[in-house]
Amino acid sequence: MSIEGLGRKFQEARNARNLSLEEAARLTRIRQSRLAEIEADDFSTGAQGTAHSGRTPN
Repeated sequence: MSIEGLGRKFQEARNARNLSLEEAARLTRIRQSRLAEIEADDFSTGAQGTAHSGRTPN
């Protein structure tokens, strides 16, 4: 599945609920700067940890 356009869908969902980026960050517990990157389809910083590597700890 392609993630292109995913940010736009996040932004549309947030706007449909009349949430500011700050409110969405508080509710999702995702940093506001990271949410802004996601909405801009900027995945260059990537995630850290097992979710990013695809490996599970033993």
